[in-house]
Amino acid sequence: MKIIKIFPIIVFIYIIPFHFPLSSLNAAIPDNERSALIDLYNTCNGDNWVNNSGWLGVPGSECNWFGVYCNPEMTNIERLDLRGSNWSNKFGIEGEIPKSIKDLLYVNKINFEHNNITKIPPEIGYLVHLTSLNLYYNNSLQTLPSEIGNLTNLTYLHLGDNKITNVPSEIGYLTKLKNLNLSNNEILNIPKEIGNLKELQTLYLLSNKLTSLPKEIGNLVNLARLYLNSNDILNLPSEIGNLNKLTYLSLSSNKLSNIPPEIGKLTNLSELYMSTLNLEHIPSELFNLSNLTYLSLDSNNLGNIPSEIGSLSQLTDLTLSANDLSSIPTELFDLIILIILICHITT
Repeated sequence: MKIIKIFPIIVFIYIIPFHFPLSSLNAAIPDNERSALIDLYNTCNGDNWVNNSGWLGVPGSECNWFGVYCNPEMTNIERLDLRGSNWSNKFGIEGEIPKSIKDLLYVNKINFEHNNITKIPPEIGYLVHLTSLNLYYNNSLQTLPSEIGNLTNLTYLHLGDNKITNVPSEIGYLTKLKNLNLSNNEILNIPKEIGNLKELQTLYLLSNKLTSLPKEIGNLVNLARLYLNSNDILNLPSEIGNLNKLTYLSLSSNKLSNIPPEIGKLTNLSELYMSTLNLEHIPSELFNLSNLTYLSLDSNNLGNIPSEIGSLSQLTDLTLSANDLSSIPTELFDLIILIILICHITT
């Protein structure tokens, strides 16, 4: 029998490398997301933004446009950071945000602070993945669409330094909020639905036109910091005593002449600001606040300080100036860790 020998044949294949542009290796974002970005640019004065580097570039380049951040696969836009600047003659985003913003469905963070936005469209309610929305310091923004209540994944909402007059009741649907800033607006009333925001830890309501607060504010059981200063508040609801996680409370520059005794339940308070009110006496319950380190009572109508102030053994800062004090209790000097005492004695 003839034996046939089979020899292996080794084939060398030379692979020629090809160099593709980086953008072509990534999947492009959807056409409607690109169109929404272009619409934002054209509608809101993009040519004069503080920084518009890369904008209106070729398809596939969107993730390199200034302020546009995509997911790792570069298939969707996840974040927009188009904040303006106080240090530039350019205003950044101007005018009304276009309705096409609804097509940025996967955006989870938007920062449009320090711009000149005049209107937020109802279509903002389509952005249900948003966890953070910052519209701070848009001086011409006056209204909020009720559809903001659709953004139920929000944990951070900053609307400070605008001209907002009304807070829609739908804000009560934002039950994941931890930080809500409505400061420096022209808000007249806070809806009772704010009491639904039980995850809220910080609430800024300072520098508005509030005359009262809804009793439902007492439902904010996780609130740690509450800023109410510089309003026209006449009375506080007794339910404020339910906020037993509060560590910071600012009531200064309001029209309060009395503080509810329930304030004595806020035993975790470390800072309490009550200057420039119409107080004639200090409620005795205040002296239950054994964790206070800072207490401001200046610019009131106080005639005396109760001796019980000596029970506030953790005080390091106390201000009593611009009152009608005739004397200072000796117990005050038992506070051996007190480092700042500002007072004026009327003779």
